Amino acid sequence: MRRTTLVAAGLALAASAMASPPEWAGSVGGDVLGIAGWQWIYIVGIAVVGLLFYEAVHLLGRKLLRLRERITGRKSKAAERTMLRGAGLIAFVVPWYASFDVLELASEPSRRLFVAIESLTILGAVLLAIGIWDDVCDAIRHRASGVANAERLLIPVIRRLVRAVIVIAGVLVALEVFGVSVPGLLAGVGIGGLVLALAAKDSVENVFGSLTILFDMPFAIGDWVKIDKYEGIVEQINLRSTKIRTFEDSIITLPNSNLIRAAVENYGARRHRRQRFQIRLSYANHAKNLDRFMELVRGYLAEVRAAVPERTVVELNDMTEASVGVLVQCFIEAETFQEEMRIRNDLMLAIFKAQEQTGVVFVGAPIPAPEEKPRKISKELEKIVEDKEDII
Repeated sequence: MRRTTLVAAGLALAASAMASPPEWAGSVGGDVLGIAGWQWIYIVGIAVVGLLFYEAVHLLGRKLLRLRERITGRKSKAAERTMLRGAGLIAFVVPWYASFDVLELASEPSRRLFVAIESLTILGAVLLAIGIWDDVCDAIRHRASGVANAERLLIPVIRRLVRAVIVIAGVLVALEVFGVSVPGLLAGVGIGGLVLALAAKDSVENVFGSLTILFDMPFAIGDWVKIDKYEGIVEQINLRSTKIRTFEDSIITLPNSNLIRAAVENYGARRHRRQRFQIRLSYANHAKNLDRFMELVRGYLAEVRAAVPERTVVELNDMTEASVGVLVQCFIEAETFQEEMRIRNDLMLAIFKAQEQTGVVFVGAPIPAPEEKPRKISKELEKIVEDKEDII
């Protein structure tokens, strides 16, 4: 409260001081960079007033945002910080615009000062617009919680697209402020349009690639994808490129233009994840043991909650000269790759446990030799052995 009172008092004093040129203006001599000494003193004072305006807007903005947070329960730190900075910059330049007539600035250095103030105004407007847009995107994401494509693809891509439009608009306005004729510039671009189109061919293709991702939604952030020979988790989708984290923990940056022509396989969009094992068994196994082995594996799969019962297969499926094949196949519901690997690990352990219980022999495993029974030695042979021992 004390801080707010000090800011308000400072603003009141500043407003009264800026109403007209000071009485002592004529008594201050000197000329630095084409600006009179009293004008420099006034410029410093206006800068202090601008900082007071900046602080006042920050205080008011924080209070309004806290009130909104209590009402909606939603907080967006990054967007709020950007909005406050943009609004603060706009507030900072307000006293400058109000004081230009009082300062009687007409020289070329004064023009440069005016250009600097206009540049700060444009920067503040761009930051404020970006902050408001980010806050809108955060609000949409908050309401669309649970809708995966909205959270992981639609909002990030549209957020970056509109940000780029805001920045481009700010640059065009800034060019006008600096004296560059934007219509003339665009006309020049029209004359050299062919050269520019050829130079920007890849960039245009990348933008269309990002629009393809936006409209077709072949994948979203966090999905496990395979694009051509590259495979990994999608980490970022930008206007120019898509970043994929491979399973070797490296980052691959793919231009979005590749996605127009490439075949994209999205493992993250699978309804069920297939687990398939082709087990080769020896012909030395008894049919009863084979049947018991398959029954044990079926019993384990029936207890797995994530498995789809009607799509489970445990059957003999082929015979070769060297072995007989058992196909173990099931489809499971798993949200993450780690969960899928845990279920797959348990399934393989269950197959080994069934093998231990039934004694079936896998191809490549040593076949246990049959136990040899001790042979009976005849009495005649025992007598011959005893006679030889006596002679020795």
